[in-house]
Amino acid sequence: MKGKIMLLALLLVPWLSILKIDKITFKRYLPVLTFSSLVIALLSELSSSYTWWKIRKPLFPKLSSSIPFIFGLFFIANL
Repeated sequence: MKGKIMLLALLLVPWLSILKIDKITFKRYLPVLTFSSLVIALLSELSSSYTWWKIRKPLFPKLSSSIPFIFGLFFIANL
């Protein structure tokens, strides 16, 4: 349970910093953010099939286990 709360925090807390970013800046960099996140998501899917790494307690068990990292911390850090 503690691990799922941590992963949920990794998904949601970085989005609080989006309030400080200008709307025009966010729209300007959104295509690059989306492309880089999709590339990392593809690598994450490959990692699960080739067992490069594994997350023991995924937030969404049926989806890729790296979703909180990709669309939370990685997405906002690239901005």
